[in-house]
Amino acid sequence: MSLAAAWLKECATEHDDCSHHGRTVPALPSRVIDVSDPVRPVLKIPHWERKPYVTLSYCWGDSARFMTRKENLEEHKKRLPLESMPKTFRDAIAVTVRLGFRYLWIDAICLVQDWPEDVERGMSNMGAIYRDSFLTISAAGGINVEAGLFVDRDPRWYRPCRLDMNVHATGYSVTRTFYIHGRTIESYLPLNSRGWVLQEQASSRRSLIFGRRMMWWQCACRSLSEEEPRKSSANESNFLATFRIWAIEPKALEKLNQMKSNHFDVWYDIVEKYQTRSLTFITDKLPALSGLAGLLHKRYRCTYLAGLWREDLQVGLCW
Repeated sequence: MSLAAAWLKECATEHDDCSHHGRTVPALPSRVIDVSDPVRPVLKIPHWERKPYVTLSYCWGDSARFMTRKENLEEHKKRLPLESMPKTFRDAIAVTVRLGFRYLWIDAICLVQDWPEDVERGMSNMGAIYRDSFLTISAAGGINVEAGLFVDRDPRWYRPCRLDMNVHATGYSVTRTFYIHGRTIESYLPLNSRGWVLQEQASSRRSLIFGRRMMWWQCACRSLSEEEPRKSSANESNFLATFRIWAIEPKALEKLNQMKSNHFDVWYDIVEKYQTRSLTFITDKLPALSGLAGLLHKRYRCTYLAGLWREDLQVGLCW
């Protein structure tokens, strides 16, 4: 976790593009998990307090069983039983504490799951919840909530293998050293196949990603891994970094004009990626994009029309 803490510190202190507007700490969501006592976390109603908080992005899977309902809401305000929590939730609490945060947001716990109005309100505000969080912990390697963040790993995947080669030519011989890295696997992680998660990824300012073989870091400025902890690498999620700058960073328009001739192209990139992902309920197709659309509407005051934009409607219909 020392590496994760170093990545977080560098981003928070040196990356202007990843900072909150005016450096004002946003208000907490309507409910958060208070982990100030790590062995006795509680569900808290913060009443518009302004404190940094962490969000969790994960796959529910078929084994989802721990959630807040009307019948246990009052009990959860007094105590969230760690012994009953799935491993991913327990690990997320541990990471939150290790990185020095007090508050954590997990949808299954912070939204009352058998209260339709509460869930609908939370879903419509999902983009803002992830946008305003200081960090998103991403359980990318697990297919359900029991998988956890920490798994046994083969170090050969994230530690480069040194290979010394003797090159012989006429009149001279030279020894060259190469470092061979494991194949990048980020695109193939289970979490990246889920439709709702794209909104969480694109809205998050900073993501600490726990994969099956290594840990990753992504923000608007850097993409790092245990394999290359200091060298920012290009990958298929660069469009997410572009989106973060476009939708969140105050100077986005000036920067975007240097990258894209038409800023709606970034939206079409999002939709293209979204179409490759799966949803448990087909009726979630538009709601799962609504949070991202809301961020863009707030930034540019464009009119959203079920996946298209009035100001770019002709191109959108042809795309």
